[in-house]
Amino acid sequence: MPCNDIISISIDEQGNKWIGTQSGGLSVFNENGVSVKDKQQTRDNIHVYPNPAHDHVNIEKSNRKKVLSIDILNSQGKLVESIKTNSPNPEINVKELAGGIYFLKIRSENGWKMKKFVKQ
Repeated sequence: MPCNDIISISIDEQGNKWIGTQSGGLSVFNENGVSVKDKQQTRDNIHVYPNPAHDHVNIEKSNRKKVLSIDILNSQGKLVESIKTNSPNPEINVKELAGGIYFLKIRSENGWKMKKFVKQ
């Protein structure tokens, strides 16, 4: 059973409240309290390793569908880097990131999935 414990809350420039959960869910609430939930989350098994990471992070999917893009977000939900790719199992250079907790929003041909990793 997925865990929906909240692990991150961030407010963007438009006043939207972004809420991340431990199971990889992501919701946004606007100033009127209306939920605008992204319904395209994939059920693909995605493994991120090594975790914690030093120089790079590998993304391994359970199927051969290609990863199209990867957004790296910091623990406050701010976009750090956006990467375009066309690989089923990309490797990301994280050498220049400061130590801390990050989230990867991984977009594939089947939708998207959020994964957490720690940069040491």
